[in-house]
This record gives sequence, structure tokens and C-alpha cells, in this order.
Amino acid sequence: WILSRCRLFMPALSSLKRDLTDTLQSLASEIDRSVDVDQFRSVSAGIARHEESIESLCDSLAVFEETCSALTTPLSSVAERIGAKLDERAKLNEQRERLRLLQRLAQTLHHLESLLDRPPAPEGAGAAEALDDLLRAAREMGRLRILRERGAEQKLRAVRPGLERWERVRKTLLRKL
Repeated sequence: WILSRCRLFMPALSSLKRDLTDTLQSLASEIDRSVDVDQFRSVSAGIARHEESIESLCDSLAVFEETCSALTTPLSSVAERIGAKLDERAKLNEQRERLRLLQRLAQTLHHLESLLDRPPAPEGAGAAEALDDLLRAAREMGRLRILRERGAEQKLRAVRPGLERWERVRKTLLRKL
């Protein structure tokens, strides 16, 4: 029964085989026509060359990364030291400004005391000079108050209220005015 059935399907199978062979040949010829083998080989060689250059670039990048990581540690310690020095410098600048303010306070107070400690001019003679001295003393007192306010903002102990020298100058100026 199987042999009888095989004979029935044999012509159909051989015709199918012929059709498939023809289709395969037409596809092969179409591929040969559409793909230039020499061009395909040159493209393949070009890809291989580019692949080699990409691999060498990757190797170079790995070396660069190692070098950068080796440099990062010393540079970060240098950056930390620089930051510490800048902080120290900022503190020293603040201290310098405080000292300058104290120096200006001392100079202004000394100048005011010298203006107020001058002996009074004789009656009638030098009244204009005495008035000029009082005006200068009043201006110096204004400067002194401004400097004291700045010192109080910076919490300097030398400008706290009630210091004997400040009070003596203030009272002397008020008395002379």
C-alpha cells in the first residue's frame, strides 16, 4: 500500500523539487547581480581595519583612565590643602580688618583727646580757634561713634560701652560745648 501511494506522489515531488531548484538558482543569480563580491570583500576588510583601530583606541582609553586615576589622588590632596590655606587666609583677613578698625579707633580717640586737652584760649583772643577746635572735636566724635558701631557689629571687646576713656572724652566734649 505504501509503495503504491509513493508512486502517486513521486511526479508531484519531482516537479516540486524542480520548482525549488529553479527558484534557488534565480535567487542565487539575483544575489550575484545585486551584490558585487569585490565590493563586499573590500567592505569586510574595511570593517576589520576599523575594528582594529577601535580596539587600539579602547586600549589607549584604558591607559588614559589609569593615568587619570593615578593623578586624581595627589590632585585632590593638593586641592584640600589649598582649600585649608584659603580658609586660613580668610580668617587672617578678618583679623587684619579687626586690627585696622582697632587702630583707627585708637587714632581717632587719641586725636579727639588731644583736641579736647588743649588749654583754653584767653578771653577774647583765639575764640575762632577754640570754636574750630570744638568743631573738629565734634567731627572726630562722630567718626568715633561710627567706628564704635562697626566694632560693636564685629563684637570687639574694646568698644563695649562704659569704658572709662570713652566716657571721659564724651563728658569733656559735652562740657566744652
